[in-house]
Amino acid sequence: PRGAASERDPARGALRARLRAFGLAEEEVEGDGNCQFRALSAQLWNDGGRAHGEARGRVVAALARAPERYRPFVADEPWDAYLARMARDGAWGDHVTLQAAADALDARVHVLTSYDDAGYLQIVPHANPRAPHTLWLSFWAEVHYNSVREAC
Repeated sequence: PRGAASERDPARGALRARLRAFGLAEEEVEGDGNCQFRALSAQLWNDGGRAHGEARGRVVAALARAPERYRPFVADEPWDAYLARMARDGAWGDHVTLQAAADALDARVHVLTSYDDAGYLQIVPHANPRAPHTLWLSFWAEVHYNSVREAC
């Protein structure tokens, strides 16, 4: 739930402080269930709008190509159901889709979060840990992803 009251959430404040410490600012993307993919497409193509479908498609294709790599991290539902759900518009991305994004896009994905114990995460591509491309996202835990840019 986003809105004025939730914007005052202490976790939101912690994320904003973390972003400032890194000299970064959020670039808001729509919160319609596609936010992880919108944030990725904003980073890749400066398009958090229509291009999120392309980002989702690449991630789902990576999941489908290497189920042995990703399936062990999907415990709550059968693999085929997970894959079908992730292919649907509006399905929230998760930690598994972030790894698949890094792999599919050959990019290191940096995530600043509102978590106290994991405020900064780096997800590296399985086949190329030194990938030259970097993507930056913010994650207000269990609420929303945004794209991140250098602060002005």
